[in-house]
Amino acid sequence: MNLLSDAADIIDNPAGSLAGLTRKRLGAAGWAGYFIGALSLFAFLRMFMFIPGGIASFLVLFLLLRTMNFVSAASVHLALETASAEGSALRLFLAFGLAESFWAFAVPLAFFARLGYISPFLAFMLTLLIVFYARVRLIKGIYAAGSRKAVLSVLAPFYIMCVLGFMGFAWLLGWMIWAVS
Repeated sequence: MNLLSDAADIIDNPAGSLAGLTRKRLGAAGWAGYFIGALSLFAFLRMFMFIPGGIASFLVLFLLLRTMNFVSAASVHLALETASAEGSALRLFLAFGLAESFWAFAVPLAFFARLGYISPFLAFMLTLLIVFYARVRLIKGIYAAGSRKAVLSVLAPFYIMCVLGFMGFAWLLGWMIWAVS
C-alpha cells in the first residue's frame, strides 16, 4: 500500500523521504496520521471514561487536536525560522500528522492499564514521549536543524501555554482577592 510505505519511508529517513514526496502523497499520509491519532486517542480516553462516547465527541476531539496541531506547527515554524533554519510550514503540519499516528500505541497500553499492569498516566506519558520523539526526528529532517533546536522548538508552544496559563491564574487570583476585599 502506498500510504503505509510512504509513512514508513518518512519515519525511517525523514530528510530524504520528505524531499522526494509530492505534496499530494505527503498530504494523504499526514491526514491519515491525524485521523489514526485522533481515533486512537479517542479510544484511549473512552476506555477510562474521560470523555463521552459518540461521533460528536470524536469530531470535537478531532477538530480540537487539529487546531492545536495547526497552532503548534505555526509556532514551531516561526521559532525555527527565527533560528535561521529553512523549511516549509505545510510540510511540517503534515509531518506532525505522521507523528500523531503514534498515538496508536496508546490503545494497547490502555489495555495493560485496564488490567492493572501499569497506570493510565504512565501509558499516556509513554505514548506522549513517543510522539514527542517522532516530532523531533521529523523536524530535524524537514528543517535540517540540530537536536537542540528541534527539541526546543517542540517544547516552545507548551512553554508559552504554561506561561500564559500562569499569568491568567495570577490575574484571576488577584481579581478574586480584590473582589473579596
